[in-house]
Amino acid sequence: NILTHSDVWGEDVFITEGCIDALSMLEKSYNSIGIIGATNFKREWVKLFAEYEINPIIALDNDAAGRKGSEILMEFFNKPLTKAELINGDWNDAIRDN
Repeated sequence: NILTHSDVWGEDVFITEGCIDALSMLEKSYNSIGIIGATNFKREWVKLFAEYEINPIIALDNDAAGRKGSEILMEFFNKPLTKAELINGDWNDAIRDN
């Protein structure tokens, strides 16, 4: 579990939609976790971010499901979160192409 590794405490961690996006970001040295489906983040996971002072960054796909998932994340964390914006596609495509 990347959130409990001391080398990411106090750092940014991207929340991606799916394990492939997370793995692509990890390969490029971006701390990330993948959730299976844009709206499947569990409210109880928020405490892990707070406990280890990890800054969550929303990196969900730029589609209807990703926008809904972003709204849910904002609600769960109960604070404004940074959103990494994609023009289109998903993070795996964006990372692979750069």
